[in-house]
Formats: sequence, structure tokens, C-alpha cells
Amino acid sequence: DISVTGTADAKGNIVSLKAAVGTTVELVHTEATTANAWKAYQGCLVIGNGSTVTASADDGWACDTDNTLTVQTGGKLDMGNYRWTISPHNKITLAGGEIAAWGSETYGAPDFFDSGNVVAVTEDSTISARLRVRGSVAFDVTEGKELSFSGGIVSSGMYDDDKGTVSKTGAGTMVMSGANAMPHGTINIQAGTLKVTGNSNPLGAATVNVTGGATLELGGTL
Repeated sequence: DISVTGTADAKGNIVSLKAAVGTTVELVHTEATTANAWKAYQGCLVIGNGSTVTASADDGWACDTDNTLTVQTGGKLDMGNYRWTISPHNKITLAGGEIAAWGSETYGAPDFFDSGNVVAVTEDSTISARLRVRGSVAFDVTEGKELSFSGGIVSSGMYDDDKGTVSKTGAGTMVMSGANAMPHGTINIQAGTLKVTGNSNPLGAATVNVTGGATLELGGTL
């Protein structure tokens, strides 16, 4: 394992971070600092203890190799204005942290381009980034925990037949408050609770399916 402590340069930034497959890179800081991007990152990354990792290019994650990302309490992955293609090879766990972005439309958005993606949520966490869903992604929220998703879902802008699928699994709660701009698509509530709130039409034009035992709570403007 590689443990990065303190500052990496005069400004306290890690300019470039690349790890071999199977390596855990853990950012451990006594104060909040920033790790500025990794490019073609491969391996396992843990972000926590007030650390922020900020993207500096599109597709900073090697989507065709087995990688894991864990964002712990106080940790943040900021994709900025960049788009990251994500496949089922990439295992994401939100353990109290945040995935953020400030881009518009398809940029500044995790891009789930294939089927079978899973985001595990083990502690109360936040996704304020937009999501682009061309394949499928399931948010598996642990019982008693909550995922706040305010970023909304964007259309790819390039594929008129976008039919992405977003699923809520696990016994916990997911709160959606951002706009859903997918021209097609499906939202499946397979377990736990999906709360829809706000005035941005989070369900959009999607087909919504609710499995027996799961709950859809509606509020705001639909």
C-alpha cells in the first residue's frame, strides 16, 4: 500500500497520481488539502479525512481495468468540467463522501456507458454531479443510510435512442432532486425507498417501475 501524508509540493497539491493495479492509494491528512487529478488512473483509491481529488482531464479513470474508488466521510471527488467513462470494471463505494462536478450538459458527469454498474452506499453520502446513463447503474444503499442525489441525469446529446436504466437497490433511502433530461430511460425501485423532491422534475420522461416491498415517495414538481 502507498500512503500519502502531508503535502506533496509547495502548494500542498498532488499534481499527478498513478497507481499500479491492485495498489491502494490512501490520502491521509490532518487538514483538508487537495489532490489535483490523476490521469489514466488504475488501481484502488481511497479519499477521506477532508481530502479532495480533482479531475484534470476527461476519462481520468481507466475504464477497461478493474479499479476501485472509495470516498469516505469528509472526502470528495470533484470531476469539475470533465466527463469520466465508467464501466462495471470500476467499483465505486460512497462511505460518507461526495462526488461533485460543476460542468454543464455531458461534461462534469460520470458516464455510465455499459450495463451492470453498481455504486455501493454504506454511509450517508452525496452525489451533486450530473449523471449520464447510456447503460445501467444501480445505487445499492445500505439499510438506515441515505444517498442525496441532486445533480440530475443528462442526455448524452449524441444518441437519440438513449435508454439508460437507473435502479435503486438496498434497503436504504435515495433522495433525487435534480432534473432528469434523458429522452427515454427507466427508473427501477427494487428495494428500500426512493424519495423524489424539489421542482426540477427528477423523474423526467422515464418509465418508473416499483417492485413489491419497495417505496416511491413523491414530492415537489413532477
